Amino acid sequence: MDTLVIRPAVADLQQQGVNSLLLWVLADNPARHFYEGLGGQYVREKEIDIGQQRLFEVAYGWPDLSADYADFADFLWANLRQSALICDL
Repeated sequence: MDTLVIRPAVADLQQQGVNSLLLWVLADNPARHFYEGLGGQYVREKEIDIGQQRLFEVAYGWPDLSADYADFADFLWANLRQSALICDL
């Protein structure tokens, strides 16, 4: 997963001159703590309306993608392997 998805995506962003990343996730989404573990820094929250529901989103940021990327990729790889989402063939 790390080599196939994350590295090319970050490399593509960097080639386009993108040096930081901001990601919005629903506050009630248990995966939001995953982003914290990837080094995402809490930025802010906002309310959104989807259909008839009022929901809250949380923004996580990586202000310096080149500096934060090694930790991001290493953490992702370790956690995917631990959660058995990646199997050795």
